[in-house]
Amino acid sequence: MMLKLAWRNLWRNKKRSGIIWAAMVVGLWSGLFASGIMLGMSDSMVRNAIDRDLGHVQFHLPSFTEDELLTQTIPDAQNVLEKLQSKKEVASVTDRILIDAIAASSKTSGVVKLTGLDEIREKEVSTLDRHLIDGNWLGDDLKSPAIVGKKLAEKLGLKLKSKLILSFQGFDGSVVYANFKVAGIIQTQSSAFDETHVWVSGNDLRKLTDRDDFTHEIVVKLNTSEQTDSLEKAWSVEFSNLKVQSWKTLVPELKLTADLSAMMMSIFMGIILFALLFGVTNTMLMSVLERYREFGILMAVGMKPARLFQLILIETLILALSAGVFGTAFGLLTVHWFGIHGINLALFADGLASFGISSKLYTTIPPDMVWILALMIISTAIISAIYPGWKATRLKPVEAIRSL
Repeated sequence: MMLKLAWRNLWRNKKRSGIIWAAMVVGLWSGLFASGIMLGMSDSMVRNAIDRDLGHVQFHLPSFTEDELLTQTIPDAQNVLEKLQSKKEVASVTDRILIDAIAASSKTSGVVKLTGLDEIREKEVSTLDRHLIDGNWLGDDLKSPAIVGKKLAEKLGLKLKSKLILSFQGFDGSVVYANFKVAGIIQTQSSAFDETHVWVSGNDLRKLTDRDDFTHEIVVKLNTSEQTDSLEKAWSVEFSNLKVQSWKTLVPELKLTADLSAMMMSIFMGIILFALLFGVTNTMLMSVLERYREFGILMAVGMKPARLFQLILIETLILALSAGVFGTAFGLLTVHWFGIHGINLALFADGLASFGISSKLYTTIPPDMVWILALMIISTAIISAIYPGWKATRLKPVEAIRSL
């Protein structure tokens, strides 16, 4: 009975109730869509970094993370690789050689991070080979092939089959010089990354240094990223002689960005609902004032103030929850659609690349945010009903009946 009465009362003034209902729907839809874009950018940065070269978990010699010297290699790296590969949580694993080197061409030179790869296993861990915009992956017919980033190629004036001279300090302290040929050019989502990296075969580097087998870094790609934190702790104990770090530890700014995006989304939606709270409160207060005499008659014939407050609360909940359901549904459907088809931001590709964000943006909303939003909408509705309901319960029946 109360529900039916509240529904009829709510739509006595269809225009006023319809406007605030529509405002809530549009506000929630736009808020969810904007949050989906914000979280999509954050997710793009994290996903691109993990897929590009970071992986989920990395292994190094503890001293290497501080000094990054050529001599700080992982002991018995092949045994570590085999152990990790046998674990059910691991999708793929590879090893790398990391050297600070100088890259020179006929045009100029610059400091780069020289990475020696296992050409086959690297394809299973990272997406570097899928970012080739020209040429081929390592292992083609060229002798001593090298892959360079697009920005570095532009800086050094390199093109396919150009000569690239790499120099670095060897194990005995002498400077090693080597000639490589550009086999391919890569363009990832990060222009800064492309400007500072050169990739060659790990076997070529081992021949240059007269060392049969050495590794500085082991990178693991997991089946699911949810296991990252627990495996980092477990493997730190199992491989106690090595420093085990997840992507969150290796690049804390990425984790901070992801956490801040989630927090900003909650704050953003809170601001929208806080603004809508005043609109709902105003609508219900106007409704109460218009029915002042009616409420006086109801109280005169025996309706208790608590029941009157309950009536106002139900009316407010109907208005807020119905708008909340539609607004949230439209917002989630929009986020889901653009999460599949993406938003083309090619016009801003250069600017986005400086932050490691793809030019094709896919929106996303974490599932647990839906429950948080539902709680926020219900809270907004209840708070909106407090003052109008209190105002209605404070009237005096005799004065209310005489008011019109």
